[in-house]
Amino acid sequence: MIRMLGLGLLTIVTAALPAPGQAQNRLVAAPAEASSALFRGWDDPKGDHHPLFAADGDKKTGWVEGAEGDGVGEWIRFHVTPVAQPGAVTVDIRNGCQRSGKDYKRYARIAAATLLALPDGVPTPIVLEDKKGWQTFDLPAGSRLTAVELRIDAVHRGNGDEHACLGDVRIAVPAAVDKAAQKARRAQVRAWVKARRSVGRVLDSRRGRQKMPFAPRYIARSDGQDMALDCQQDQICYIEEGLKALEGALGAEAPPEVRAGLEMMKDEAGWQAVTIRVEDDRPVPPIDGLCGDEGIQAWPCGQGVYLPPQMGLLTREGVKATPQKIIPNVRQLGDPETCTTYAIDRQYFARPAAGPSQAIISLECLTTDAGPVSSMSLWVYDRVGRLVVSASPREAAAFDWTADTAKSPARLKRARKLVIGTGMRTIIEPERPIAE
Repeated sequence: MIRMLGLGLLTIVTAALPAPGQAQNRLVAAPAEASSALFRGWDDPKGDHHPLFAADGDKKTGWVEGAEGDGVGEWIRFHVTPVAQPGAVTVDIRNGCQRSGKDYKRYARIAAATLLALPDGVPTPIVLEDKKGWQTFDLPAGSRLTAVELRIDAVHRGNGDEHACLGDVRIAVPAAVDKAAQKARRAQVRAWVKARRSVGRVLDSRRGRQKMPFAPRYIARSDGQDMALDCQQDQICYIEEGLKALEGALGAEAPPEVRAGLEMMKDEAGWQAVTIRVEDDRPVPPIDGLCGDEGIQAWPCGQGVYLPPQMGLLTREGVKATPQKIIPNVRQLGDPETCTTYAIDRQYFARPAAGPSQAIISLECLTTDAGPVSSMSLWVYDRVGRLVVSASPREAAAFDWTADTAKSPARLKRARKLVIGTGMRTIIEPERPIAE
């Protein structure tokens, strides 16, 4: 029985819960996404409250919702390695911001919430005590577990901040879990936290703010529609259809490079294999709303827009291409079987032209347990040399930049993307407008 104080007495009957003392296998509660997240700038280490900080196991960090009001109705979702027949789910919660007693009282804490094991579990109301330390809850799961969602129903108000804070969440099941997958996810969480803190130090410096072509944070706003595509495994087809749909969605605001990219994809013989040297090999930083596409297994991204993996690829002047003679062409390498047959990890193609290339295709090949896979990305640059179009079998995007000035280099002021296959359109804009 679980009692919800202040919301009336409610009896919850759970099914298939593990017996007391039954062995539990821990699942990494990541990646994580949320309905909102509070962000008060890179110059305040305590002000970065991304939802993934509720999955890093560090009590000095946590997720703080960023909506107006006390946070009731806000949610956070933790994705896990899929588990078949999980039986039940045990969720440990470290409530509030437990960095210190002062922070714990400052922010609101969750008083009541609803837990849900996705995709087909039963919503389970819970009550959280207003105290530090871990609190444990059990909830039934269906035939498969892919994520756990927590929705805030009531809060203990803070004495200095209306936003509700969740310190950490741990998820465990009695069923067997993929240990290798858990190890990989833990490594990904650690790498993400390290990279994010590194970016914070860069953007906290005056020199970093001047040199970085991004705002500190971008917000994604999406709508959706259905866009049925039947391209089978043809990646070129997906990119072409995605560019057509992006051009239609943007209408008169579509940059001419969208049409140019579409024409170049149709002219498969015009692509020449090249080796490239990137002048600025720094990775694109993990800023909210932006994702550095580090390959097929890039993680995490959420609603953000994908950018090339290195800073130098944002401008055509930052890329030096050298022609290369190889047997397969761009379409052949787009086929996973052919790609792995040639033992090519990553191959680039460019349009043969005098001076810097105006478009680049990146092809990656990977052999997984499920078989060979390949990933294709198209990057198109404008006459000034800025990346303005990016397309892959998953999405197509157009980028708007401010103008270069003597005092400030160009910065990304907006990106508009379309998810290929669903038709969902997203606008990514800085949290605060960029002065031009």
